[in-house]
Amino acid sequence: GKLNGWVSYTYSRTTRTIEGINDSKPYPAPFDKPHDFSIVANYEVSPKLTLSANWVYSTGSPATFPAGKYEIMGTTIPLYTQRNSYRYPDYHRLDIAITYRPKANTARKWQGEWNLSIYNAYNRKNAWTINFVNDKDNPNITYAEKTYLFPILPAITYNFKF
Repeated sequence: GKLNGWVSYTYSRTTRTIEGINDSKPYPAPFDKPHDFSIVANYEVSPKLTLSANWVYSTGSPATFPAGKYEIMGTTIPLYTQRNSYRYPDYHRLDIAITYRPKANTARKWQGEWNLSIYNAYNRKNAWTINFVNDKDNPNITYAEKTYLFPILPAITYNFKF
């Protein structure tokens, strides 16, 4: 019909146990994301025009962050506790698109279509990495500095098939 798509949900856990790491106790593997959820929808407005949306959500990845710090001979050293005992913030974003297909030209041996899309339409700041930085004015204060990847990202593409 005019409206199609799918919904997907996965629940999975992945742990590792390596002798000598994390006191030889199991810990979440780097790619452990227990919840992974997607919704995809396409709506054909007309034979020439299609609207699309894609929403994804996943649990944040495991991470090992410093739990404190100490100083030895003027050098600050981070103190780590259990391996991957923290998590990045949950990840989610919405992508939307509109596709225009001009009337097929039977004289040509190929067809083309224009696509205008917006990646991360609501500008979610998903953490790509988190670094711990000492305050320049007070080295006894440490703060988490998040680096974000891809804010709203529009794109125009021309696709063709032959």
